[in-house]
Amino acid sequence: MLRSTGLLVGAGAMGGLAGCSSIPFVGGDTSWTNWLPEPGTFRNQDHYQTYYIEPQDIAEYEDELDDGYDLFEDFFSPPGALDVDFDEVEGMVIAPTMRVFMGSFTVEDVVNELEDADFDEDDEYEGYTLFLGPEENFGSRAAAGVSDSTLLYGSASEDGPIDGLETLIDTSNGEEDRYMAESEDFATLVDELGGGHFLYAITHEETEIDDPENGQFEHEVARGARIQFDAETSSRKWVRVFEEADDVDLGDVEDWVDENDGSDEAFDDYDDISVSQSGRAAVVTGTIDTDDVFN
Repeated sequence: MLRSTGLLVGAGAMGGLAGCSSIPFVGGDTSWTNWLPEPGTFRNQDHYQTYYIEPQDIAEYEDELDDGYDLFEDFFSPPGALDVDFDEVEGMVIAPTMRVFMGSFTVEDVVNELEDADFDEDDEYEGYTLFLGPEENFGSRAAAGVSDSTLLYGSASEDGPIDGLETLIDTSNGEEDRYMAESEDFATLVDELGGGHFLYAITHEETEIDDPENGQFEHEVARGARIQFDAETSSRKWVRVFEEADDVDLGDVEDWVDENDGSDEAFDDYDDISVSQSGRAAVVTGTIDTDDVFN
């Protein structure tokens, strides 16, 4: 379900994310990106993908989303060691090796659950109590950071998961370089996506393949999408960022949409589809009945 609807973004589909028709498609709060360190911080990589999710707001449309909501909730729920329900979280940031959960939490309850899961208190750091988990397969370990408004969970860093969480906290505090500051492509993508209930974003090496019908565009350097739920009609927005504004070919983007507008294809259930250019970004918007979002 998640893959077929584009919420797990594949190379050809680019994801099913967007913005509500009553909300501007450009703009929105991007403070969630303050948690994202520059690529290469935790892994030897020049790019990585990230998700931003607003679980509490999405949970308001559980009935409209039907069975798809349960699968969505299961896939993105916080790790069991935190014992925090999906709909308790106001904002969630997911990136390779780490997750951030924002909301109002009872610290004592979270700490008790971590201790029950054999996490040991390790240190206090910048207002967080840090916990180190037990050794798992191949000696891997996770770490958790707890405050009354934010929970952190991470698993990988060259110097261990505790060091990784401290780096994450320093990134949020502006003491480490961030993805937005170090990648103009990522900043352009996030600015074009704006705010939403669910966002996906990634930069990548410049694409050399030219296959518009399958959603592959030459000179593309970043892609992302967002979805904004509403009671009856939800909206989606897809963004492709190119190396230069002259690389944007709206005819190719229209071919991508037209070729994937048949039965059970990516754009099948969408209405009011619009294709436009914004600087070096190609933008596609559309609306969909909320009960069809996960179909």
